[in-house]
Amino acid sequence: MRLTPSPHLGHGSFVSRAPRGPAITVAILTLLSGGLAAGASADCPEGDAWVRVGVGEGWDESTREAVLADLRAELAPRRIEVCEEDAPDGAAPLAEIRLERPDDGEVVSVLIEVRDAVTDKRVGRDVSLADVPEAGRALTIALAVVELLRASWIELRLRRAPAPARPVPAAVEEVVEEVEAEIAESGPPANGLGLAGLFEHSVGGLTQVGGALRYQRWLIDELAIGLSAGGRYGLPMRSDQGRIETMALSGGLDLRVAFSPRREVFYVGVDVSARLLVLRFAATGEAGFRGGEATDVGLSVRAAFLGRVRIADALGVEASIGVGVPVIALVAEDGDGPVGGLSTFEVVASLGPVLEL
Repeated sequence: MRLTPSPHLGHGSFVSRAPRGPAITVAILTLLSGGLAAGASADCPEGDAWVRVGVGEGWDESTREAVLADLRAELAPRRIEVCEEDAPDGAAPLAEIRLERPDDGEVVSVLIEVRDAVTDKRVGRDVSLADVPEAGRALTIALAVVELLRASWIELRLRRAPAPARPVPAAVEEVVEEVEAEIAESGPPANGLGLAGLFEHSVGGLTQVGGALRYQRWLIDELAIGLSAGGRYGLPMRSDQGRIETMALSGGLDLRVAFSPRREVFYVGVDVSARLLVLRFAATGEAGFRGGEATDVGLSVRAAFLGRVRIADALGVEASIGVGVPVIALVAEDGDGPVGGLSTFEVVASLGPVLEL
């Protein structure tokens, strides 16, 4: 048997050719009526779920066959065939795969080209085999090819991805779903625990600073619910009769929507929350006026824009700014009228670290 260049794979690709002769010709004619035709159909199936592989110069036959066998074993469960010939019905392959081996024999350059297929683009990768045992090199190459195919096809799910160049075959959809499931399993943690420094100012005259512990549970990649608890100290409010100081404990329920993927280094979103505030007023009288203390409960609803920057694998810094409206207002009064409190509307801001669990 001798090898000659394949006309459809270009320079450096080969297919098997039988030597000429009367006996061989008779054998070929006999085989063409049955067994050989069936074998060609198995290698180059009709339909759109197949890829064509071209192997360059410098490959021995055993390595070439091992690579093709391992590639078929990897793609067969995904209902994708591997072939070196054209399909009998003229259908275009899902991908043109080119394997080239440089002179040093240590690197295989795997080029996957998708022409007139699903994504209509070319992707490639150099795979070093220097540290791979001889027995595992064919499988390493096959796995690299499969990963390039998966990486190319998952781009169909990008929000701004170009439209597919042709209808997406069911086999490709199944591969995309397979990758999506793996991404979901290996995605960012579903829980977040954070500490936040707080600044809150009410138009009613109450300004508070403090801190809060926050917990978040992501229900899906874009939506989370959360709980928070913290304490605040109010800056003194003054009147002609003295001054009023405040301290507060708070608890909150949050609903968060992420506008960009949480896997990115930076993401933005919005928080809508309800805050329950237990506020203690302590009045100190001056110039003969008597002081006093009182405790009451207030409630406000808030909305805030937020941004988070990832500074390590599981650690980020988050900042937010927003507004709130009191549902149950709290106002301190002296004998002359209101002095200040939680009323009208408020401006809120926070900053602190977030740990993903």
